[in-house]
Amino acid sequence: MGTKALNSALRFIDIAVKKKFTRNQCSQHIKTILEELTLPLMLCTSHEFETFQTNEIEYVRLQVDASNAFNVKRVTHDLIKNLCNIKLNRKQKISNNLIEFLGMICENLANPS
Repeated sequence: MGTKALNSALRFIDIAVKKKFTRNQCSQHIKTILEELTLPLMLCTSHEFETFQTNEIEYVRLQVDASNAFNVKRVTHDLIKNLCNIKLNRKQKISNNLIEFLGMICENLANPS
């Protein structure tokens, strides 16, 4: 899948989960989206690693560049943020999605396969 198509799909999901009706329709898939879609996209690629090794300033510039509308990592970050902010009610301080996502990350860090 091309970067622009991936970026558009991620933005679509991000917008969809902000609306109550579509969020309810997607609720059973949120864990899968977080674990199997967004997490691999946030990992450092070999190209990024090479850029960091050769030119650290360029690497940082690419990571924080807000002018690139097709920055997949930035859109993925926004999607993770929105998915992890979904709460069942207003009294809930921390989202269940956030607790499960962080738990999965901690488990994988403690027991790498």
